[in-house]
Amino acid sequence: MELYFFNPERDDFIKSLHKLLEESGDPNSRRRISKSYTEGACVLCVSHQPHNIGVDVEIKQRRSLEAMEYFVQTFSSFEIKDIPDRIEESWFYKAWTAMESYFKLCGKGFSTPKKFILDLDNQSIRCEDTEVAWFEYYEIDNYLICLCSNAKFLRQSVKIYIQR
Repeated sequence: MELYFFNPERDDFIKSLHKLLEESGDPNSRRRISKSYTEGACVLCVSHQPHNIGVDVEIKQRRSLEAMEYFVQTFSSFEIKDIPDRIEESWFYKAWTAMESYFKLCGKGFSTPKKFILDLDNQSIRCEDTEVAWFEYYEIDNYLICLCSNAKFLRQSVKIYIQR
């Protein structure tokens, strides 16, 4: 898998993105592509394997405790394993990006069925006692990226390309 980090505010962003998509292989291949945007960043993940992928990027900004607790209460329609007594920003961003990348992996966004367990410690998603997805985190500057796949993968097997 390849993970591309772009600054969408650069003048050559669109040109770079089109070039990447042209170079990423035969358009008839079984490659998978997932993308995510946040303030000042675009992330694109390309997999040449027949596995589904989902990626999310978030800029790490100060969040109030109330906002983070609201996230836990709002998304109580699925289970988050081992929610800490005191929610901290690092935990919040890991939970948020894992959830978002899993929704993208499933291809249904927030309409994804919520009968799953998000396990941050094991970096996996479980449905009915079976692991169905795995994720890894990557930090670039002040951004947290979560890459999720329905096949296990090694963190070091992902090639990262950064264009600031």
